[in-house]
Amino acid sequence: PIYSIWVYWQQAENVTSCNKFAYFWPSMKQRYPFEQKSYAMRRMAVAIERAILGRTVEHKRRAALWAAAWGRFANCGQLCVGIERAFVEEEIYPAFCEALTREVAGLRQGLGPSYDVDIGRLIFPRQLDTAQAQLEDARSRGARVVGGEVVDASRLLMRPALVFDASPDMRVMREETFGPVLAVMRVRSTEEALRLANDTQYGLAASVWSADVARAESLSTFLEAGLVSVNDALSHYVVV
Repeated sequence: PIYSIWVYWQQAENVTSCNKFAYFWPSMKQRYPFEQKSYAMRRMAVAIERAILGRTVEHKRRAALWAAAWGRFANCGQLCVGIERAFVEEEIYPAFCEALTREVAGLRQGLGPSYDVDIGRLIFPRQLDTAQAQLEDARSRGARVVGGEVVDASRLLMRPALVFDASPDMRVMREETFGPVLAVMRVRSTEEALRLANDTQYGLAASVWSADVARAESLSTFLEAGLVSVNDALSHYVVV
């Protein structure tokens, strides 16, 4: 179902969207023509207060974690609206990182079509080089990287990578990866998360996650993205 939903979006030329996780952006800023999808392949997430852990029911906590994991690592991260950045408020940051690490560790990697495989390989060699260069840059700037090991360079296989304690100066936060790498940054407030999320040349898709849907919808109006959703990272709807 995940793949078919993404295919549906890619087939709709003028789709706008509605997701639901934290804040993920679908669409580019106005200074880029909408047709230039290559400039818009960025998706962002903002985990806001009461959004994921500790203050809501278990199924909502699990849904947010699934969205972060599958929204980034489906198709080995090679999705034009795949999540690339997650902004998490500091109150829930440690618990979110711990739970996300467990979730991603459970992904099964392999080659070929199989129901026993969750994540496959990269398509282009340059994407493996890009991902590894971004991980090295993040480590040099103080990030904690979990995963990311090259399993088989000749087959373009690398383990999914989580970049914790990310900062705005890191390449992984400023550039598109288009691979199995998710950057997670701690923020002090929703205002800081929104400011950092909008501080990018990208903006194709975005989503907000919270138990307080009315507040999430209100905050989503400040996102500079073409596709914005609340508590969903997989569904897109045409807005007329």
